[in-house]
Amino acid sequence: MHWRQIKALQASLLNHLLGFLLLTLVLAVYTLFQGGTVWQLQATPAYTWLGGVIGALFVATSSWALARLGAMACALLVISGQMLTGVWLDSLSRELGWQAWLGAALILAGVILQRLAAKAQTRLAAAGWTPPTPERKIRSLCPA
Repeated sequence: MHWRQIKALQASLLNHLLGFLLLTLVLAVYTLFQGGTVWQLQATPAYTWLGGVIGALFVATSSWALARLGAMACALLVISGQMLTGVWLDSLSRELGWQAWLGAALILAGVILQRLAAKAQTRLAAAGWTPPTPERKIRSLCPA
């Protein structure tokens, strides 16, 4: 495992532990000032606690993936995942038009194109090609 990945996961763990402790303290103080007890939380349905667990997993996974894929790919995957999930949930409750399915296909095409471009850039860099700088472009257009 790369040192950046270990540091990112440790930072994520520390972030969530401190957040958990702070929010637990805030919840306890709030509950006591309202005249209740902290044990009233036992009446909360178990599924309501999943949001925190899923959020912690999301941040930890994003920290791990960011070091491997880069910021653009991670942002693109997060946004496309949310959009595609939204289209899927909408399709469960009502009939969607062709525009929604075309939009979903374009989102998937964008993810695929980004990954193909990243692989091509890696291959070109391994072959010794460097992208042209603005100065090289200007010199090629306006020879001295």
